[in-house]
Amino acid sequence: MAATDSLAIGAYVALKDAGKRIGEDVAVVAFNDIPAARHLMPPLTIVKLPAELIGKTAVELLRERAEGRVTTKRVILGSEIVWRESCRKPDKQPDR
Repeated sequence: MAATDSLAIGAYVALKDAGKRIGEDVAVVAFNDIPAARHLMPPLTIVKLPAELIGKTAVELLRERAEGRVTTKRVILGSEIVWRESCRKPDKQPDR
């Protein structure tokens, strides 16, 4: 699991240099989804974060604080997994 797609690209290089087969010997997953991610060999599985919504929410929280809100507010935003060949998709999602 890489924090960014760019770090995952570095992991691809290191894993290939070590003779590992990405998607078979080892899974690689990253956050973001830069355009190059789908063109890697194999294409990179990613966790897509709602960047625009994260920014908008941050501004709203900052505005609320500036207007005097003192209580802590917890915000949970969703994400989406884009399954590609760098990581096998589980046969079944676990029950929650």
